Amino acid sequence: IITHYHQDHIDSFNAIYPDSQGIEIKQVYITPLDSELFYSVAQEWDDVDSFDTFNEITKDADNINYVQRDDTLTFDDLTITFFNAFDQVVIDCREDIPNNDSLVFKMETDDRSILICGDCHSNYMAEYLVDTYGNKLSADILQCGHHGNNSMPEESGFYETVSPEVAIFDTPDKIMTSPVYTAGALAAYLQALDARIVWYNTAPNVFGF
Repeated sequence: IITHYHQDHIDSFNAIYPDSQGIEIKQVYITPLDSELFYSVAQEWDDVDSFDTFNEITKDADNINYVQRDDTLTFDDLTITFFNAFDQVVIDCREDIPNNDSLVFKMETDDRSILICGDCHSNYMAEYLVDTYGNKLSADILQCGHHGNNSMPEESGFYETVSPEVAIFDTPDKIMTSPVYTAGALAAYLQALDARIVWYNTAPNVFGF
């Protein structure tokens, strides 16, 4: 599952897919993205080259699945439900389409659940998700969108709706500790909601679910 097309989310895939060296990739799930729209709104940090590379290496592939909002996948005792993908809602947001088109999805078993937000952020998207899905967003673990920086606004009610036991921040020191960024303030807010903060500031990272 690839949330969106920014370099830090897709370039490893772009390196592995053409020469997998024994890694078997059965299916790929990714957000769709209108090319012309992306090119028209892309800023210098929006990694157009990574997007172009993905399209080039997968143009003849038969295992690329473009996810739609509300799609569900089931694997044995694991269910994955998608709450966000590129569509008219993201366009209507009119803010940072290359990030807000991120797949937002919940992975759950009978015992545990995690909500993955990719880089989706902004008040519009947070309020849409809360209004549309409500308690379906509730999860034991939350991966904070946009690495926790300028993420879903606290006043949107998003974090109270998810009500996580654990909140994951995957971000370098400067974003988590510098007052220039908001990740540290979000971590403090989530701690006040009784969430345990897990901060990954190195790579690669793995956690058991």
